[in-house]
Amino acid sequence: EDGFLNRSVRKIRLGEAAPNYLTPGLDPRYTHAMVFFERRGYKRFGETWNLCVDLEELTDDPPWLDPDIIVRRATKSDRPKIMRLLEKNWSAWKPEIGRTFENEPVSLHIALHSDNVVAFSAFDANNFGTGWFGPMGTDPEYRGRGLGALLLKRCLYDVKAQGHSTATIPWVGPIGFYCKHVNATVDRVFYRYEKVI
Repeated sequence: EDGFLNRSVRKIRLGEAAPNYLTPGLDPRYTHAMVFFERRGYKRFGETWNLCVDLEELTDDPPWLDPDIIVRRATKSDRPKIMRLLEKNWSAWKPEIGRTFENEPVSLHIALHSDNVVAFSAFDANNFGTGWFGPMGTDPEYRGRGLGALLLKRCLYDVKAQGHSTATIPWVGPIGFYCKHVNATVDRVFYRYEKVI
């Protein structure tokens, strides 16, 4: 902790560090670790989950019918477009999404309106080749149209095509969304801890 103080760090969190991380928190099954950190002043401030999707249960969505929005796999030339959306809404994800353009094929699906990316879904941005999904996001102005569900499934079909029978959706916020659209279930729970120094 002295090293952090010397670098003007005032808050430490366990495990999590975008754009890549060991874990999004502390698995409470590691009871001794939980006690260790709590005795040293770390405070629990929330929890998050990793979900699991059985890829054998994926079902097709109806075809996309909105002619004003194009849904497709990103190409390398789409990088500036997605970076603009990320800068506006999710700047911490820029390195993760940037890595998807290094994969062949690009492991990112996008929705475009008037040649602007309005939604995206990625896989193999972290933990390459392991069936790791995410991140994904939809511009707030375009939510509620089914873009997220469609892009999610497109990525999961790609993960299945790699030979995986399951996919991991890590550090999840909206459990209900993933449960509804791909029957995802909680696989791991993580308590989020931080310490102010």
